[in-house]
Amino acid sequence: MKFRQDLQDDRVWALEVMLRHEGQLDPRIYDCASYLADSKQCKDAEVVIEQWIAWKKTHKSDTYNQMNKL
Repeated sequence: MKFRQDLQDDRVWALEVMLRHEGQLDPRIYDCASYLADSKQCKDAEVVIEQWIAWKKTHKSDTYNQMNKL
């Protein structure tokens, strides 16, 4: 698989947007950011936040989930 810097940059940007919105590190953020970068939905912060809220509803967290506050 060829490494694409723009895809990585989009993923990191989406991670940052979701972390600032959430105020804590939720492990599901990583998968959501990868999905958003792959589907090219990382152009608008509002879209990222909307997708993150929807992701949390459809991808429930485990019963044990360590949250790291920023």
